[in-house]
Amino acid sequence: MARSFNSERLRHALKASDERLKPYRMQRRSAIKQHVGRYGGAEDAPDQPINLVKRQVTVLAAHLAAAQPEHRVRTEHKHLRLQALTLQLALDRLADEVDRATLSRRMLLEGLLGPSMQCRVGVRAGAELHTVGDRTFDPGLPYVDPVSLDDFYYDSQARHDGEALFMGHRYRSSRAMLLETEVFGKEHADLIRSLPGLGEASERAESITGGGEPRDDKQDTIELIDVAVYESGFTRLITVPAEGSDQFLRDMEWEGFEGGPYIRHVFYPTLDSPWGVPPIASSREQGELINDALVKLSRQIEALKVVLLARADAAKTAEEIRKADPNKIEVIRTQDPAGVKAEVIGAINHELWPFAQSLLGLWDQEHNINLLGGADPKSDSATEAALRSSNSGIVVSDLTAQHEKFELRISRALEFYLRTDPFRRLPLIHRLPGGERIHLTYTPDMVEDEHAQHTMRVELVRGSMTAAKQNPDVRSRRIIELLTSLGNLASVNAALQQSGAQVRIDLGAVARVLSREFGIEELDEVIDDGGASDAIDQAIFRALGQPPAPPQAGPIRQAPSAPLATQNSHTQPADALRSAFAGVAA
Repeated sequence: MARSFNSERLRHALKASDERLKPYRMQRRSAIKQHVGRYGGAEDAPDQPINLVKRQVTVLAAHLAAAQPEHRVRTEHKHLRLQALTLQLALDRLADEVDRATLSRRMLLEGLLGPSMQCRVGVRAGAELHTVGDRTFDPGLPYVDPVSLDDFYYDSQARHDGEALFMGHRYRSSRAMLLETEVFGKEHADLIRSLPGLGEASERAESITGGGEPRDDKQDTIELIDVAVYESGFTRLITVPAEGSDQFLRDMEWEGFEGGPYIRHVFYPTLDSPWGVPPIASSREQGELINDALVKLSRQIEALKVVLLARADAAKTAEEIRKADPNKIEVIRTQDPAGVKAEVIGAINHELWPFAQSLLGLWDQEHNINLLGGADPKSDSATEAALRSSNSGIVVSDLTAQHEKFELRISRALEFYLRTDPFRRLPLIHRLPGGERIHLTYTPDMVEDEHAQHTMRVELVRGSMTAAKQNPDVRSRRIIELLTSLGNLASVNAALQQSGAQVRIDLGAVARVLSREFGIEELDEVIDDGGASDAIDQAIFRALGQPPAPPQAGPIRQAPSAPLATQNSHTQPADALRSAFAGVAA
């Protein structure tokens, strides 16, 4: 193959990637040092009376960092909606198992402080079976692994992802585990034994924050590099030692998620480059100017000294005054007839503080961080306050949309691994309209046929990837407003009935849709839908093949877990499903 990577060419490509990424890695390390300040373990952290980078990252993370995601699986075919619902619940369960919320925050910090954020999505197996202490990750569990820019490799000649011939990353693995499991075969055992252990991290971000220290001999760790090579219409996965040898430990065709194991995103891209400008770039420059001015001002204040000019007969009084602050006050005898007179030695540049204040104001106008963080913008007019609020909302909305797009790509990769794992079974609980809950069980054969796979589309529920909590007062007012809207719809129904129209609005269905869209799960419990919830309950159980149970609330009932993918719209109780899932979006 014309683009085939042999060991020599691959090592050359990895070195070229290191050289290309060197300035971006240096800028990222500098940004991390500025972000953590003196509290991140760095001895040479800069003096920052006002840490604008930390302020901006803290506020943006509060708006963007993901809560546990909620998924929605859509399908245009009504007879597949039950399978779609079960897959949707399974994705939510898997997100909890892999701790998406924590991983999302780590990747978000990477994207805010660096030129891109990237991760690897796959299934724990072989060399990826990490051991931490006495805990070993489930070898069959899908995972999301945030990748540091210090560990990332990227085609140095590519201008965007579509041109990249390879992506890869460096990771750590237990030497003993690799030898015991023979994941790379017996023929590579001697090579694995000879590889050097974990080295120093002098040129990596972990040297700033104090992470990644080498383990003792009992937990001997080596570093490997996985590289996804994109060529000739398919993806190869190659594994080589990070140091000590160019020999391939693995060279196989990638059989995972389409597009390869790596997913990356740039918040603010630049032209003809796969790397972007970090969102905190201008805060870094403005913060350096502001802090330089404040540090100079503080040093000038510290250098001030009070000198007491005292006559000989007032020397005792001057000495008593000096004792109040012996480090700042000095006594000099003089013939001045005033007795004791204070003189201040030193000078303060009174322009520094107004200069720093003006820079701080310009920074806040550009980013609106104080407004986003809940502080009073102190605008000169209501119009200016409204404009600033609107501008801040636009920025956050743009970043939120980008972040959710990145997270959605991760969700769709996880859905692929969940759907293609033949052994994965997940017990689930689903809440029915009205508050009752039933047991369901996800099995891959529920969506194993090609028709079901191609008609289901995974989405994220809008707003579920942000950690911001809704104010209880706002939540209660929203419920009242929604109920008022339903009351108005009831009036519309009455008017339609009086006019003899055959059309009516299903208030129960409206309540379920609003409940889902606004995240108010209990909304359908406060609405009397004339028994429609009980009818839906019974229809679901009939569709699942279980005899209808009398309407009740409280205990969780068990639904059968028999796969439904093999049933079609002719053999399945379509009318029951149509009624049961009238409120489930197509």
